[in-house]
Amino acid sequence: QNPSLRGHDPHLRRHNPLSSFQEALQSVWFAESLFTLEENQTGISLGRADQYLYPFYRHDIGNGVITEAEASELLCCWLIKVSRGMWLCKESAMYFVGSQAFINLVVGGQKRHGDACHKLTYMIMDSFKDLGLCQPALTTRIHNASPRKYLRKIIEVVKLGIGFPVCHFDDCTSSTWTT
Repeated sequence: QNPSLRGHDPHLRRHNPLSSFQEALQSVWFAESLFTLEENQTGISLGRADQYLYPFYRHDIGNGVITEAEASELLCCWLIKVSRGMWLCKESAMYFVGSQAFINLVVGGQKRHGDACHKLTYMIMDSFKDLGLCQPALTTRIHNASPRKYLRKIIEVVKLGIGFPVCHFDDCTSSTWTT
């Protein structure tokens, strides 16, 4: 079968799992597009993108598949694509065209055993800083042990004046997850 068609048939994905950072970004965009079809894109969260994309990023960087600069470019292109509102049906276009779609993307925070920040967390934040996008909305998770480097990066993005990132304090909210 033609390798360029890989991923177009849902049955192929089971036998050909994602193998690169670029494929992972494309898959998230594809899933977001499906949510748009189903929900008219009035509030979608891409979740903790730095966490689920990191294994693909780390693999490609570690194996010389892409450079840091190429990963950054792919990430910027992906964020630009995600930021574009898609009003796919007539009714949505009539009522929502020109409106932001309220897409959310989360970085940082904690894992079960410690801080969750890593190279991709910072790269995502730098991409927001470089692009000046107001969508997707950037949400940062912070906690008492957040690295100073991460807190400084949050301040750099806040200083852009785009209204983001939103900061959620894990130490307050995580206790509600366990009660």
